[in-house]
Amino acid sequence: MQKHQAHSKLIAVQILGFVLLIISVWLDDIFDLPGLLGTTIQSVVFIQTIIVSLLCLALGAWLVVHTHRVLQRLQVLEGLLPVCAFCKKIRVEGNWVPIEHYIQDHSAAEFTHTYCPKCVEENYGDYLKKP
Repeated sequence: MQKHQAHSKLIAVQILGFVLLIISVWLDDIFDLPGLLGTTIQSVVFIQTIIVSLLCLALGAWLVVHTHRVLQRLQVLEGLLPVCAFCKKIRVEGNWVPIEHYIQDHSAAEFTHTYCPKCVEENYGDYLKKP
């Protein structure tokens, strides 16, 4: 749940940043901010403000969509995990659970099982050597 809130805050900050950018462009066009500061720089033409605003909106929408996609795929396990040195189970709130279950419950990873060559030799070596 905390990761979801952090992801939502990140997207909200991005949206806010682009909204503030667009507001600043409009404020400059309406109030001629450089003119108010005593500079001779002329403000942009109204149509240019609209084009810049639309470009900012498009860029902001693209950024938010792609950030959202990345955050959906990105799930990181953090912190110290107490792992049994023998069976490799992980202690979670006083209970010992298989590492596969813990990782599946706390990330988007899924497991499939197979055998490494060393374990095949150790466990099935006699069967493999028979004619």
